Amino acid sequence: MPHLPRWSALALLLLLAACGGGAEPGGSTTAATTVSTVPGATTSTTVGTVPGTTTSTPPTGETVLPDPYFPDLGNAGFDVDHYTITVTVDESLATFTTATTVIEATATADLATFSLDLLGMTIDALQVDDAAATFERRGDEVTVTPAAPVPAGEAFTISVEYHGAPSTVGVDSIGINAGWTVVGDAAYVFAEPNAAHTWFPGSDHPSDKASFDIIATVPAGLTAVANGELVSTTESAALTTFSWEMDEPMATYLAVLVVGRYDRVEQPGPAGVELRDYLPAGTPVPASFRLVPEMLDLFASWFGPFPFTEYGHVVVPEFPAAMETQTMTMMGAGFDAEEVVAHELVHQWFGDSVTPATWQDIWLNEGFATFGEFLWLEEKHGSAFMEGYVDNLHTMLAGQDLRPIADPGIAELFGLGVYWRGGLTLHALRREVGDATMRAILTTWHDRYRYGNAATADFIAVAEEVSERDLGEFFEAWLGGGELPPLP
Repeated sequence: MPHLPRWSALALLLLLAACGGGAEPGGSTTAATTVSTVPGATTSTTVGTVPGTTTSTPPTGETVLPDPYFPDLGNAGFDVDHYTITVTVDESLATFTTATTVIEATATADLATFSLDLLGMTIDALQVDDAAATFERRGDEVTVTPAAPVPAGEAFTISVEYHGAPSTVGVDSIGINAGWTVVGDAAYVFAEPNAAHTWFPGSDHPSDKASFDIIATVPAGLTAVANGELVSTTESAALTTFSWEMDEPMATYLAVLVVGRYDRVEQPGPAGVELRDYLPAGTPVPASFRLVPEMLDLFASWFGPFPFTEYGHVVVPEFPAAMETQTMTMMGAGFDAEEVVAHELVHQWFGDSVTPATWQDIWLNEGFATFGEFLWLEEKHGSAFMEGYVDNLHTMLAGQDLRPIADPGIAELFGLGVYWRGGLTLHALRREVGDATMRAILTTWHDRYRYGNAATADFIAVAEEVSERDLGEFFEAWLGGGELPPLP
């Protein structure tokens, strides 16, 4: 997730740890940002079918997936298996001249109607199993009535043709735009937590993961970078088409597309992992990127094998953050410090492979990635340095009245508690159970929920199972609100 004021504080802590000094509590209680809910852009209703125009009856029963923070996003009644997103980007990079998203799904209930998430743009055609379907638009919800009901258990296909300028949504705390953003001769999409449906229709909730094909046609001379493996490039005089495949399941907010002038740089990776970075044309490879093979070895020894076959970064100078988009982390200029690179890499295990069931459990992303920073500091600078860093971090948070990190609320979704108290919780658990048991807990956690979703209660259950201990009081103290408990 975006890191801005967080990293200046981290640099201060590193200095204090190296000098053996202390830190006074204080400063902002927000590590990165508070992301506003993607609004329903309009109260008007658009009703249509292709061909012709009719009204449709809103579906009965549950139409969205239950999420306490974003109750209007995600869709019940079906599970998405695969997305094929095909877009043609115009010369301004601001508009999709044509776009088609094909959704392969399986009905989990009898579906006379169902809904999709899509904000803005114009729908030109919508079909279910190759038959025209009626649809109704209210805000960012599209209610679809297929020509024939879809029985529970049946696989079906939704095809949505659309065009227009993808929306952006402001991230209020630090001014980041979520959604499709154009900067000079480049464009990128940043979608955490709830902006994937600003550029493609679907079920925009982390619990509905799917594989992806992303096929982007862009003006000649530009490169389109997305998740997974680049499987083909097709050139013509005026346009180039890049086809990317992400075979492992991915949450919608992790889908990325970046368009710009890029050089591709490769380096050998351990255990067969293909490492490839996309850098603005003519720029050198950051030294921290060269450390990724070493980081992969370290983290595999704690978490288990790397869950994907590719990894790398796409550097977007104007992006004011770093974001763990699956297999292709998006990095802003100046966000290539070793600790940031390590943090985003750890997310590939925790956040990308094992994804929270709801946004309430975001500490399972950010706390684990922060713990990974501790491991990297220990690897590079020794245990004493790392322990000094952690002690100073604990001192900074001591005395602050923090919300429970297992339920931080939208306003603190990416606050200090989620990142730093989350990381400290895992470090305290390491001290409590010892290194061998901690490694076993983390590898079991990832192995059991790989490519799926899990909640805080699931992690507590794994920790207690592996350690053969009752850790209820421990987790109640560390995951609850109020002051930090002392480190073990």
